Amino acid sequence: MLRSQFGSGSLNDGSAFLVAVGRRINARRVAERLSQSDLARAVGMPQSQVSDIERGERSLRVDQLRTIAFMLRVSMAHLLGE
Repeated sequence: MLRSQFGSGSLNDGSAFLVAVGRRINARRVAERLSQSDLARAVGMPQSQVSDIERGERSLRVDQLRTIAFMLRVSMAHLLGE
């Protein structure tokens, strides 16, 4: 039943979702002319973690997503693809 709501893939396979979120973060960061280091400082994480997030290789906490959205002047829903 739940599977039909989330597509045919496994519920535990969030890799495509993370990649899509990362691409939206990257596109907005570039549009706002922020470096990965600038964004990392604002969120309180190493630059390497921002890089991992943008490549879809790392998930992030809600508070981190909220700060990223604020810094990129978009809603969290936008970054999540809603």
